Amino acid sequence: EDKKLTRAEELAKKAVSLQRENADAADTLAQIYIAKGDKAAALKLYEEVAARPIANDDVYLNYVSVLLELDKKALASRKLASREFKSEAAKQRAESLKQQYGL
Repeated sequence: EDKKLTRAEELAKKAVSLQRENADAADTLAQIYIAKGDKAAALKLYEEVAARPIANDDVYLNYVSVLLELDKKALASRKLASREFKSEAAKQRAESLKQQYGL
């Protein structure tokens, strides 16, 4: 499992380096960091991505989720309030996060 995660991290880092503007590639790498227990590195990556508009609702909600896990509730709440989610699944996930963290 560790070998697979390490290999996935190598590939994701390469993808991010080749496509710095690609939020999906950054999200993949951030999720690997989270799986390895490095939420701070994931947040740093999401913050770089969030400097530009994030089109993908899942990537956006993954970013908000990391904010909440790192006890950045005020920022997470503002991010949720400022976004109109497109899919029903994204709307439900946003509501679930709000309820889970008392927002």
